[in-house]
Amino acid sequence: MEKQRKKTKHNAETIRLAQALPFTAKDLYYNQNGKLTEAQVSDVGKHLWLTMVTTSGFLVLFVIIDVLVLLGVIDLREIIGSRRLTGAVGIILIFGTLSFLVTSIKTGMSLMDLKKVDIQVYKGEIKRSQRRVNGEMMYYLHFGTIKWHINPRYYEIFQEGYEYTVYYLSRSKAILSVNASDPSFNKRQEA
Repeated sequence: MEKQRKKTKHNAETIRLAQALPFTAKDLYYNQNGKLTEAQVSDVGKHLWLTMVTTSGFLVLFVIIDVLVLLGVIDLREIIGSRRLTGAVGIILIFGTLSFLVTSIKTGMSLMDLKKVDIQVYKGEIKRSQRRVNGEMMYYLHFGTIKWHINPRYYEIFQEGYEYTVYYLSRSKAILSVNASDPSFNKRQEA
């Protein structure tokens, strides 16, 4: 594929996005053709495997604690000293276990992105939003019906109301590359 690649001139906005996100011209070219570069496979794989290992580790830990509590090996009332708190801790253990189980399953499904590459494309206007959750500001990008929770440093790099072409993985929703496709970006460059 590399030999067939033509030199494409990208507008300044696409170059700025590539530096910020980051991705390369090669990444963008491959993504436009429904493929991942070796570097993207490596980056996405490392992130997903790390998430899978940590959530699975916590899942195993929570399951072991749950089993030991159920078998009576660990007596929460003796450790905590309060019947009311014992029930609360038991509920937290159950919900913690379920939370790590769901996260492990979702991460495992996301790893399938690397086995069966399914690059989705959104072309359209981007909207931004933010809201406070438990005292922490959360930042979101909206591409049509898709809502991404993003790192605050990426929030400002997208200009609201302009058209972008976003290449992302279908299961994990990992953004691979972006082309600033709004005609006004090209007009700015020509001026």
